[in-house]
Amino acid sequence: MFDGFRGVYLRRRADWLDRQGNRQEALAAYLEAGAVWQHRDRVLAADCWVSAARLAALMEDRAAQLDHCRQALDVLPPPALWRSPMTVATGFEAMAIGADALHWLDRLAEAEVLARAAIEVAERTDKVVWQAMSYAALGQTLLRQGRPTETLGCQSRVLELMRSTGDPIWISVALADLATALCGLEQFDQALRSVTEGLSMMDQIADPDIADKQRIGALATLASIRRSTGDLAGAIESAGRSMELCLRYQRHEQYRQARVAWALCHVQGGDVSVGIAALTEVFDSIAATGPEHLAGRAATNLAMAFAKTGALDEAQRWAQRAVDLQQSGDVSARGTARFNLASLAMARGELIAAETGLLAAIDDWETVRRTVTDDRHHVDVLERQAGAYRTLQSCRLTAGDPDGAFEASERARGRSLLRLLRREQQPTPITPTVADAVALAGTHGVGFLICSLVPQAWEPLARPGDDEAGLHLWFIDAFGATHTAVDLHLLRALASSTAATRPEPDPYLGLTRDLVVRRPRAVRDLDELSRLLVQPLDAALMGSPAQRLIVVPDGELDLVPFAALQLRPGVHLGDRWPVAIVPAVAVFTELANRSARATAIGDLLLVGNPAPPRHPLGPGLPLPELPPLVHAEREVLGIAAECRSAPPLLGAAATKAAVLARIGSCEIVHFATHGLQGASEGTTPGALCLSPDGDDDGYLRTAEIAGLRLPHCRIAVLSACRTGWGRSTYEGTLGLARAFLTAGAAAVVVSLWPVDDAATADLMIGVYVQLRRGLPIGEALRMSMRARRESGAPVAEWAPFTIVGDPGARLSAQSA
Repeated sequence: MFDGFRGVYLRRRADWLDRQGNRQEALAAYLEAGAVWQHRDRVLAADCWVSAARLAALMEDRAAQLDHCRQALDVLPPPALWRSPMTVATGFEAMAIGADALHWLDRLAEAEVLARAAIEVAERTDKVVWQAMSYAALGQTLLRQGRPTETLGCQSRVLELMRSTGDPIWISVALADLATALCGLEQFDQALRSVTEGLSMMDQIADPDIADKQRIGALATLASIRRSTGDLAGAIESAGRSMELCLRYQRHEQYRQARVAWALCHVQGGDVSVGIAALTEVFDSIAATGPEHLAGRAATNLAMAFAKTGALDEAQRWAQRAVDLQQSGDVSARGTARFNLASLAMARGELIAAETGLLAAIDDWETVRRTVTDDRHHVDVLERQAGAYRTLQSCRLTAGDPDGAFEASERARGRSLLRLLRREQQPTPITPTVADAVALAGTHGVGFLICSLVPQAWEPLARPGDDEAGLHLWFIDAFGATHTAVDLHLLRALASSTAATRPEPDPYLGLTRDLVVRRPRAVRDLDELSRLLVQPLDAALMGSPAQRLIVVPDGELDLVPFAALQLRPGVHLGDRWPVAIVPAVAVFTELANRSARATAIGDLLLVGNPAPPRHPLGPGLPLPELPPLVHAEREVLGIAAECRSAPPLLGAAATKAAVLARIGSCEIVHFATHGLQGASEGTTPGALCLSPDGDDDGYLRTAEIAGLRLPHCRIAVLSACRTGWGRSTYEGTLGLARAFLTAGAAAVVVSLWPVDDAATADLMIGVYVQLRRGLPIGEALRMSMRARRESGAPVAEWAPFTIVGDPGARLSAQSA
């Protein structure tokens, strides 16, 4: 029989014990009260179990924390049926606390599901703190999964919500969490500003105990930032302060994290014995209490520390122990452990063992990626795993197998884009071999120039002054494959050239700046790049039967103007072939097939010189100061006259609504406008400027472009400044070009640096003259560039544009 008095008594006694700090007895009382209430009032029973879960969290008993949350959720109805405020509050807390437990237990996929469920519940209420808590829980789980851009979105939302409360406690925590997310994206300057503001706000908290508890995480984040930026003394000081506070408030899990950070700073700074002693202490502590996956991570840290000292036998022993401990844990963590063990085998010259281990690690990581359907997640995860593919290349090259190294380089490149191009939920596991690439080259009449940066040493074994990678080149055509290696010391000496591709911190550094202002050194740098990147393959290139050159760049080479490089004095690659870039051989094949399948419609969309923007591209960014593009109107009017197209959208008429109304039926879309790269949306930065219209800010962002369906689009021309820029990843460059390919285009014409308005108009009108004659876009661009060069135009005016995708795309017979 139900004893209501006993249920009430136990609940009140549990609350009293909790206030007295007697957590163990309070937890037992909550559990007993829940059992009493279970058959009479399930909501009250669930509330008791949630209180028990909260205490288990404070006691760092994560398994019990999860069990009690599960108990609570099991007795409640489905969330859609939660009606009373107490039911909603109890269910939400069970979800939020349960997600936290799953995070600590390394069950990250389950943690994500529960955190998203908590968000759904919170957003049905007006509880700002609930919404912030659930987004914070999701953010910490996404960060652990290697999804920093999504993490940043979550933590930015948390900060927005917390600022609306005006509470310094919540705001300071949100700032510290935002800094952690920024660290995941290596935006350390912004991270430092965020955590510094958070720590300053913590000084305003009236209760010193509360303030100190919030400082624990913030100081750990500050230590991470300082370590990443080379301030090891500051990092050690911050981690030490965090450790002191952890001991004061008995935060054992956070203490171990701070202790590891403190130890790794000593290892990195050369005081390896101190670091190893601290890491051993952490390992022994975890090994005694569990769980195994945390012990595995501790063993990995010790392996890296011993490797730093050159004690490879001891490092290998710890790396093997890490693998053993991760066998039943998270698949991604097991892949990391296997990668570290294989890298040590590689350092010891054990190439067979190294390749076996690397393939096992890659299999683990590809298992993880096969569960991913979101493009942003896939790109982020691959970026963390790229080292395994590069190290596999290094292993095979060391073993004298350049064909195998090529296959390793193609195994993951462009895989997410390929999935999007095929409208598939999962990436297709197709990896072209050299023989496949030779056959493709013959079928399509192309030559492939593949660039790959290959690491010289596993990170813990790298020494100051070592190059992080070597550069390997393959040229593949119908005649076969040629491989060569480039002296990266010489390439690194061209720092101005390679820095040109990076939008941050100063986009006008290096080669592009020199080209734009017509400095003689720009031509000298191009000549040196030609000597390093092209001339080692001179014989294969000059004797090739290929009709077009397809470049697969890597890393900092993604925005090199390959068409302007010289095979021999006076003979540019752009003289010999139309040149295009793609992120992978398999992506080119898909785009070439798309060109052949494109439906003939005959419409052209021409957009020129929209009205200037009235709003910033994103929060915290300045309003762009963009000059009118007078020659852009001449450009699109000239193209319209040449192609006898529908009237172009000019000036204030070039709104987003007008563009979207016509773009779906066009086979060519041409934007003569301003392009911006000042903010990131997801993983793909960039926007085209259109005319503001009412509430619409006029920006056509990459996320919107990628979401379009352009089944008839053969060619997109982005005649604006720096439209080829973006975020450089192992997947390829993420920016406007990728967005248009995702939407349906087969080829995208983009610029590599700020372009001259008048010169661009002349170049583009020349392109359409050739397109109207029936030439493909690659040949049309090549001939217009050559005509501009032969007229005496400087390289900054004839070489800024390149093609991403299939250079064989052309106007339909109807349009031509």
